[in-house]
Amino acid sequence: MYVLTFDEETAFKAGLPIKTMSILFNVLTGVTIAVIMPIVGALLVSAIIILPAAISLRLSKSFYGVILNEMVIALVGMLSGLVTSYELGTPPGASITIILMLIFAIITLAKYMLHYLKFNRLFNKSQG
Repeated sequence: MYVLTFDEETAFKAGLPIKTMSILFNVLTGVTIAVIMPIVGALLVSAIIILPAAISLRLSKSFYGVILNEMVIALVGMLSGLVTSYELGTPPGASITIILMLIFAIITLAKYMLHYLKFNRLFNKSQG
């Protein structure tokens, strides 16, 4: 699935059944969205699918790490959002989405600051 997702040509050359795997992947994604949509709503489905993956891509360097981090981030975001929703009396979909967006913003800001500090440290060493 990894090869098919990122490089279909390599998967074809490796002899994998591209068409069958692609259809199964698309059907699985469609069924997942169709089952979840009436339960939690369109906003939450998008947030659950996109935000944990985006956060995890910023943290991990390997595909395996992205998958593991994504599951943990999604679980933390969902549970935190549900607790926040219960405590503040807000809609669960909005609370979960806001929690995941905050996690994304914090991770993005932290990575930017680390990069900035590392760059300044290297630049100052070359100056002095």
